[in-house]
Amino acid sequence: MANTLYGYFLEDRVAYPVVEYFVRNNWKKYGIQKSMMNDNGFFFFKFSDEAGLLNVLKDGPWIIRSQPLFLNVWSPTTKLEKKGVKKVQIWVKIHDVPIAAYTEDGLSLIATTIGEPKALDSYTSAMCTDMWGRSSYARALVEVSADKQLREEIKLAVPDLEGEGFVKESLSVEYEWNPLRCAHCCVFGHSDDHCPYQPKIQINAHNASKNGKKPVVDEEGVNEVGESSKSGDARVNVEDEVVEEVYSEVDGYDMDGFLRGLNRPIKQAEVRQTIKEFKLSLCVVLETHVDPCNLSNICKSVFRSWHWSSNGARCSKGTRIIVGWNPCVFDVMVLSQTDQVMHLQLFFKQEKKMMFCSIIYAANYYVSRRDLWSQLSLHKVLVRDDPWVMLGDFNSALHLEDKSMGCSSVSASMREFQDCVADVEMIDEPFGHPLYVESKTEERNWLNEKNR
Repeated sequence: MANTLYGYFLEDRVAYPVVEYFVRNNWKKYGIQKSMMNDNGFFFFKFSDEAGLLNVLKDGPWIIRSQPLFLNVWSPTTKLEKKGVKKVQIWVKIHDVPIAAYTEDGLSLIATTIGEPKALDSYTSAMCTDMWGRSSYARALVEVSADKQLREEIKLAVPDLEGEGFVKESLSVEYEWNPLRCAHCCVFGHSDDHCPYQPKIQINAHNASKNGKKPVVDEEGVNEVGESSKSGDARVNVEDEVVEEVYSEVDGYDMDGFLRGLNRPIKQAEVRQTIKEFKLSLCVVLETHVDPCNLSNICKSVFRSWHWSSNGARCSKGTRIIVGWNPCVFDVMVLSQTDQVMHLQLFFKQEKKMMFCSIIYAANYYVSRRDLWSQLSLHKVLVRDDPWVMLGDFNSALHLEDKSMGCSSVSASMREFQDCVADVEMIDEPFGHPLYVESKTEERNWLNEKNR
């Protein structure tokens, strides 16, 4: 693999088809030959010669879906890792720019308060020249540093054209991509809450008890001090003076058959037993509560030699979705993910078939689920007419008869769910229905594409 670059995105991994389309159209002049992506989200780009490779590096940065693609030269000894980044280039929109400041020099001066200005978009440049066009915001490419927090507002003193002195103006800043930033490490790529170098604060049970308060561990494992705690919320080891975490939610099986909770070893053993007993090749665990820092150890304990992925980096209170699969049966590509869904592409090795699979754990509040419905509608554009299945917990009934407590009218939540299902052209399959049917003429007949 000579003349090869490897690249990665810091946070949300842009879907491979999107990246492949971008480089095929924009890097053709550099001699791009082929591209691929591995299971860990690293992209590889092979060029016809070294000159084209070096020109791609020189002509960057390359921004895809508002996120910069970080590129490096690949060699057989390269260790693939996403290193912390001190500076990134981001497109920003500066709103409410005074007309008097709407010049290239004026916008450059304003952008300097955010970071190092690199360029204006063509529309903004044209308006600076012609003094005509879009006036709602100016768009600029700015290199920002992780050493300081991103600014959301700019105070500007503009000379008063009708008199002496200045007029104070307030400009709002909108970032087309808002990267996670760690104030402890001063790097982009992870937040303070998930910093691997930040020591976790433990509550001293002895000192807390002096104040008449008991240490409590909430559902997300966050230490708090309250007036009292319910039975099972926390257990205090007086000798070691530490709070031992005990989850109050029911870890185990939900009514839909998906496993929940994965922090305790007994639950990890149950998942392994389930995989073995039912001879699974793919297993999904929802509402795991696993801290992203512990994902590697826990998933190795559960899935052993299997491959796995999660949406932990997108979740603010513990990982919501973990999926593991047998690499002898599947090749799995993670196309994109949010805190409510993971979009996968499954390649069945023996059958040489492909299908799309979306693993869903919807938000509890129906307004928050609107982001999920929008995501699924967008994903339909990528799927087109290929087989597609959606699995998981939608946190909403599709039909009145699905509600266990009964219901006499269709709620707003149900109506929006039904609209989404209709939009993506899905068919509701009863739980437990097989993915294929046996036939005398064919060993396995795959579901028709329309029955996805």
